[in-house]
Amino acid sequence: MPPRTIQEIIEAERPRSRAERTLKILHLTLPLLVTAAGLAVLWFVSGFGAVQRLVGYGVVSFFALGKLLILKGITDRVFGPFELAALVLYMDVAAAFFLVFNLDHVYRIRGFGGRLERLQESGREMLAGHPWMGKLTFTGVALFVMFPLTGTGAIGGSLFGRLLGMRKYEILLAIFAGSAAGCFGIALLADRVAAILPEPVRESILFDAIGIGLVVLLVALLWYRSWKIEKER
Repeated sequence: MPPRTIQEIIEAERPRSRAERTLKILHLTLPLLVTAAGLAVLWFVSGFGAVQRLVGYGVVSFFALGKLLILKGITDRVFGPFELAALVLYMDVAAAFFLVFNLDHVYRIRGFGGRLERLQESGREMLAGHPWMGKLTFTGVALFVMFPLTGTGAIGGSLFGRLLGMRKYEILLAIFAGSAAGCFGIALLADRVAAILPEPVRESILFDAIGIGLVVLLVALLWYRSWKIEKER
C-alpha cells in the first residue's frame, strides 16, 4: 500500500546513504540551475529587458493568473501567446519537479506546510467521494492541471499524485501532458482572436481595459469558489 500522508512519504524517502543525499541535492538545485541558464540565454539573445518582462509574467502567473496569463500574448509585442504558453508549461513542470522530489523541503517552508496539509485533506475527501478517481490517476492528474485555474494546479496535481502512490516520473509526465494541453489550447484560442481583430483594436487602451477586467473577474470567481468550498468543510 503506497504512503497516504505527507509525513509517511517524507519518512519513506529520507536519504539514508551518501549517494541518496547527493541525488537529493541534485534534485533540489536542478530546477534553479535550469531556470538560471534559460534566463541567461534569453538575456544574451534579447537583452535584460526581456528577462525582466518574462520574470514579471512568471510571478503574475504563479500568484494570480495561472494559465490565463497566456491571453496577454494577444497584445504583447515581445512575447506572443505561444511563448507565454511555453513559459507557463515550464513553470508547471518545474514546480512539479521541485515538489515531487523535494516534498520534505517544501513542507518546512513557512506557510507551505499548512497549505500542503489542506491539499492533502482535499485529496482524501475527493477520493472518498469519488473512489473511481483512484483508478484513473494519470488522467485525473492531467485533467486537474489542464484547466486554467490559478497557479497552483501543478502543485496540487503533484501532491495528489504522490498521495495516490504514482511514480515520480509518471506524475511529471501527467503534469506535462495536462499543462501542455491547457496552455497551448489557450494559446491557440488567443492566436485566433489576435488574427481576427485588427491591430488598432488590439493596441487600444479600451481593449486592454476590457481584457484585464474580464480576467480579473474570472480569477475572482475562481478564488471565491475555492474559498466557499473551503468554508463549507
